[in-house]
Amino acid sequence: VRCPVCQLPGLSPPLLYGHYSLCHVTEPGPDGTCPLCPQVCRAGHGFTPFARHLEDCHAPDGLDENQDGHISAEELRNSMKKMVNTKAAKKNLEEMFRASAVTIGPEKYAAYAWLVVRRPSDGKYLMVLESAHTSGCHGKPRYWLPAGKCD
Repeated sequence: VRCPVCQLPGLSPPLLYGHYSLCHVTEPGPDGTCPLCPQVCRAGHGFTPFARHLEDCHAPDGLDENQDGHISAEELRNSMKKMVNTKAAKKNLEEMFRASAVTIGPEKYAAYAWLVVRRPSDGKYLMVLESAHTSGCHGKPRYWLPAGKCD
């Protein structure tokens, strides 16, 4: 299977899911037929965006290793490492990881924090870019105030 965005070849369905989640979360989804099934994906009224379709129909089982309800970049990388067995595939996977702008998530913590940062010079706020795969993003990346697990 080829990635419909960058045309990276040789991806299994779980590797396509991981690759797209790590490397293309800030890009608009491609229009066209899903490379894994006959579903037509488009970002328009009456269609399902590719990111939403990939999440709903092709997300591999068992990605949430620590069962916290969130699939971290580390969990995604770990599942992808288990799927490759040749030297060339492992090299390609490492290049994919280096290309990813996603950081490895923290360990499981019991508390959460919400941070509001405002620059005094112009009054602008610090925002976080959230993946199109995140619940509530409706298939496209969104911006939020920084929040998350803390110790």
